[in-house]
Amino acid sequence: MTRILRSMRRPVRPASAPPPLRALPAAPAPAATPEAPPDGYVRLPTRLLHRLPLVHLYSEWEASGELAGWSERHETDRPARAHRCGEALDELYGHTEWAGRDDPRVSIGWDWQACWTAGQLRWMAGEVRTNLMLVDERGDDLGVGATQRLLQLHLAHLNWPPAVASALGMRG
Repeated sequence: MTRILRSMRRPVRPASAPPPLRALPAAPAPAATPEAPPDGYVRLPTRLLHRLPLVHLYSEWEASGELAGWSERHETDRPARAHRCGEALDELYGHTEWAGRDDPRVSIGWDWQACWTAGQLRWMAGEVRTNLMLVDERGDDLGVGATQRLLQLHLAHLNWPPAVASALGMRG
């Protein structure tokens, strides 16, 4: 009987009162999104550079070599000038932009020069502009200069000229 009396002593909630608040389960944490580093660089171990797939975005002509920075290069860095034939140009200048196929945050652009030598169009990559920072095995930055030099060596082994020529409407 004592139990019955105790149960009757519970406060009665009026019918119009809202139900008591319950703690809701915690919301799941939002999915992690890759944050851009504060310096804007996308870091890549040097050993993986040769496996970085790139996609051509665009290429454009430059009006002259001076705009592309080729006049500032030492003469030994420039291809020998071919002879002009009528109004045909013996040197072409421009720039191109590429992105990472698997990581579109990666952006690599460079100036280029194409020069007629011995009846063939020879292409050279110039100054590289990128948001890529190569890192060593410990994850330490190699620096802007070393990254650019390694990217220029990498570009020398890529078959980029056909994509640029095609984008410019040049016949091969």
